[in-house]
Amino acid sequence: MHQPRPLSFLFVGLLCGQVTAQAKPPTPKRELIPHFFMIANEKENSALSMECEGEPPFATIDCAFTQVTVHAPDAQQLATARAKYVKDIAADPRLKDGDRKEACEIASGSVADGPEARVAAGLHMVGRMQAICACKDDACAQAALVDLMMDSERTCKVYTHTFDLVLSRVRGERKWISTPAPSGLCSSVNATVIEGDETGLKWTFTQTRITADTSSELCKGLKVNDPAIYSWKTSGLAWLGCDLVDFGP
Repeated sequence: MHQPRPLSFLFVGLLCGQVTAQAKPPTPKRELIPHFFMIANEKENSALSMECEGEPPFATIDCAFTQVTVHAPDAQQLATARAKYVKDIAADPRLKDGDRKEACEIASGSVADGPEARVAAGLHMVGRMQAICACKDDACAQAALVDLMMDSERTCKVYTHTFDLVLSRVRGERKWISTPAPSGLCSSVNATVIEGDETGLKWTFTQTRITADTSSELCKGLKVNDPAIYSWKTSGLAWLGCDLVDFGP
């Protein structure tokens, strides 16, 4: 006949189970080193990536940044450029003399092999030259040359810039700051702050030029106290209306 277990046996079993559970606490989530990829600028056609090195709890981190910027002219810039080309080309003696030999030589050339988009750009340029070459009078040639020159104005230019920063953590926060010091040709002093959430996926980078030496011609246009903000909240999509794209410099 099966005998019921004494209460003392059950008490010991429950106690052992409790001790076992207490002996294996949940493993704390390991904090990831700060990093982000291509977060967009709030005001400009620009995005920023960051990779850092350091040891937990990341009191100090060495970070490398890569900034990608796309410059595209606006409608007013295009209108101003076209007016200038029309004026300058009308005064070009080569066209007034009907000398379009150079355009015709280029128009008869071939396009080098390469990626499809690059071949298409070459064919487009040859087509522009063919239009100039086919003109029978100066007015036609001048208008065709303006179209050619405007291609460069409607070209989006892609630039990259890299820089390094040593950042210090704000105690108890997912925030790191730089120690501002003069740098570059304009002796700019920049204050940098990066902030992230606990997931390590949502980041904001803010850099503000506090002061700069604007006495030289090169540095006169620098903005001070106008923060550049890159944020996970900002969409990276941009309609630029480029006919062509040129990858720097």
